[in-house]
Amino acid sequence: MPKYKSFFEDVNSVKKKWGLADNEAEKVYALWDMAYDELRDSIDNNFKTIINETKDYFAQKPGVFDEPDPNYKRVKVTITMDQWARLVNTYGTVILMRQLGMDSPSNQQKFRKVWSGIKGKERGDVEEAKKTASKFNTRYGTDEYQHYLQYLTDQTKDSGKKPYLVPDGNKFTLYAWYRK
Repeated sequence: MPKYKSFFEDVNSVKKKWGLADNEAEKVYALWDMAYDELRDSIDNNFKTIINETKDYFAQKPGVFDEPDPNYKRVKVTITMDQWARLVNTYGTVILMRQLGMDSPSNQQKFRKVWSGIKGKERGDVEEAKKTASKFNTRYGTDEYQHYLQYLTDQTKDSGKKPYLVPDGNKFTLYAWYRK
C-alpha cells in the first residue's frame, strides 16, 4: 500500500484541495494540526472522552452488516493499530470541531486550548470562530475522514454508511460500504 497523502500534508495541499487563498490555507492547516495533535496527545479527560466516544462509534455494528443493502457493496480490509488510531483521531477531530462550532460556552470551556486557537485565528470574533470550527465538521475534516477511509479501503467514492471496526489481536478488520 502506498504511503497515505493527507489533505493536511502541508499548507499547499490544503490550498490545492479546497482552492483557498494563502492566508486561509495557512489558517485551516494550522487549526487542523493543532486540533488533531491535541486530541491525539492530550491527557485531558474531555479530549479522552471524544476519543472513547469515537472508538465506541466505530465498534457499533451497523444494521447494514446483518441486513445487506442491495444498493451498497461491502468492503472488508485489515488495518494496523496505527491506521486504526489515525482513523479514530481523524474522526474524533471532526467531532471536536462540530462541538466547538455549536453555540455552547461549556464546549468552548472544556476544549479551551483548541477554542482559543480558533478564536485567535479569527481575531477574537466568536461568531467567526464558530463558523470556522463548523467548516471542519461540514467540509475540511469530513473530506479528510472520507479520504482516509477511501485510502484504507482502496475506493474512490465516499463511504455511504457508517464503517465498522472489529479488533483482531494487534490489528482490526474494517468494514465499509460503498454505493454500487
